[in-house]
Amino acid sequence: MRDRYAHPLVNDKNLIFNAYSKLNKILIENFNKEELKKALKNKGVDSSELKNLGSLKLFEKFVEKFLDCKNSHNLMTPFFVLYDLRILNDHLTETNFEVEYNDCKKRIGISNGINYYDFYKIVLQSLIKTYEKLNELVNSEADPNPSASI
Repeated sequence: MRDRYAHPLVNDKNLIFNAYSKLNKILIENFNKEELKKALKNKGVDSSELKNLGSLKLFEKFVEKFLDCKNSHNLMTPFFVLYDLRILNDHLTETNFEVEYNDCKKRIGISNGINYYDFYKIVLQSLIKTYEKLNELVNSEADPNPSASI
């Protein structure tokens, strides 16, 4: 049960980045790439377009094609930032850390003068907003003419 997510309660870099890793595992690593590819092929997307795409890029394309979301890249930014924060913690040296970390903050729209915990809360809020927008898009697809059912 070590893989369970634990929300950090203090401004501790290690706890926060461990939480990013766990969230990444839950939210991103569980995408079924083969099913996404299959659905996209059924929607007319050429196999060559999908060949080298990772989970996030496949899901981004899925959102674009199935939910008619023209700004799917912008919508998916919090997921890409979460992924990059996981990579940042696991793979970069301390010398590259600040540059890459500041880039993650910039992509979410935050200045550099924020502590780890406050940024973590902003990342979570950004992910929640993305899910809310995805929910709106799904619901608008389910009922393309909501006023007709009133």
